[in-house]
Amino acid sequence: MIDFLGKHYETFDLITGLDFIEHLHKDEVLRFLDGCYEALKLGGRLILQTSNAESPWVSSIRYGDFTHEACFTPKALTILLNLWIVLIEVREMGPVPWDYSIKSAIRYSM
Repeated sequence: MIDFLGKHYETFDLITGLDFIEHLHKDEVLRFLDGCYEALKLGGRLILQTSNAESPWVSSIRYGDFTHEACFTPKALTILLNLWIVLIEVREMGPVPWDYSIKSAIRYSM
């Protein structure tokens, strides 16, 4: 993916990375973000989704998968993204309070 982005200078209006940045080593995260910055057109958007390191349940997610290398708080990811991206918006994607389980509904109500 990093090599792919490097070959597509100012090509994309949107790049999405859902639940994968936490699988990269720190140097790969930096190279990936460099690649995104280079591959995005002027005014393009980068959407990243990752676990919130401030969540009380993050350890079950982080350590529940052997391939996780990093974990980010919203502040840490914002500081990191500010090296490349001008406007950053952090949105929470909380537990869904219905249709999944009682546990999810309780977490949602907290």
